[in-house]
Amino acid sequence: MANIPAVGRQVNVFVGGIGFVGKTEEYKLPDIKTTKMDGPNGVPVDTGILEKLEAEVTLNTLSDVIFTELSKLQNAQITLKSALSEGGVSKSSRASLTGSIDIERDPFKQKETAKVKIHVLTYQEEIDGKEVVNIDLPNNIAIVGGKDLYEDIRNAIM
Repeated sequence: MANIPAVGRQVNVFVGGIGFVGKTEEYKLPDIKTTKMDGPNGVPVDTGILEKLEAEVTLNTLSDVIFTELSKLQNAQITLKSALSEGGVSKSSRASLTGSIDIERDPFKQKETAKVKIHVLTYQEEIDGKEVVNIDLPNNIAIVGGKDLYEDIRNAIM
């Protein structure tokens, strides 16, 4: 059987616990990249240290709830719940993000949109109830695919 990619069917965004179902244009979860250094003979060496994590959500409404979250500084909370379809099978996806947010507005149009950029401190993601990412930068936790990338670092410094 061919490997059919998962397709997003519906999304709901929660800002500070308030749902914005049907009001989300698109979202982008953080890229998970580790810092690379040049090793001997130019061979890249992976440090295992995560690069800066950022996410974006585009909303087609601008609510006072978003400004309330912005005022929480690095404690703003955004949760994204999606329904995915993969080969005709429905799956759930859930991502919870905490960090500071910026609100970027488009020029005024009949349909105003606002882009909420999240500077991520914590990031948890589940697909069909299985944890695939659990990153908690303030506590030096970076579990990706079941492996804690920061475990050795924590053990060495704590």
